[in-house]
Amino acid sequence: MDLKIIPRISEKSLGMAESGVYTFNAPTTANKQRIADAVAKQFDVHVVSIKTVVAKGKTVRSYRKGKPVTGKRNDFKKAYVTLAEGEKIAAFEQEAK
Repeated sequence: MDLKIIPRISEKSLGMAESGVYTFNAPTTANKQRIADAVAKQFDVHVVSIKTVVAKGKTVRSYRKGKPVTGKRNDFKKAYVTLAEGEKIAAFEQEAK
């Protein structure tokens, strides 16, 4: 089963990309080894290290038919991937311009 890794483009992630650390959204069930393999295969780069963070979904409140309703957004995993010296990912370079 192929793992779908999506680049996380934000002001912070573009700043980190300049120093060689790239941020991706990953499935919460994925481990570091599967994320590293997916990034290497998808972007043709060499992964040096990975740090992962599971961000808890926020509790949200809204109204339906005049009554308050509470819910919860889904949890998601962020992967901070450090690449080998001199390698870059084009998706983050295009967004910076």
